[in-house]
Amino acid sequence: MAPHSLPDDNQLDLCVAHEMSRLPILRTIPSFFKGNQANRPNIWTGRPRQVTVTTLNGSLPAHADGETLSTEGSQLIMETSPYQMELIFNAKMGAL
Repeated sequence: MAPHSLPDDNQLDLCVAHEMSRLPILRTIPSFFKGNQANRPNIWTGRPRQVTVTTLNGSLPAHADGETLSTEGSQLIMETSPYQMELIFNAKMGAL
């Protein structure tokens, strides 16, 4: 989803697809495989240090790495924490 992400830059790589009908969705899917989705008109990418998602209606279920974080929340705040996670990767192959 974020082809230009770096494992050690202390930034979230965010890719947001704005609401679109079925045909534009189908036209957009191949760009994700090619890594050029940021060039599409209904796609926004950014590198924020913090992201807040708030539901307009109902609850906001949240999951991370297959684990349920919340099922009844109305707001989710994600932020980077420098040097809180160690990543092991092969420079030739990318992150493992």
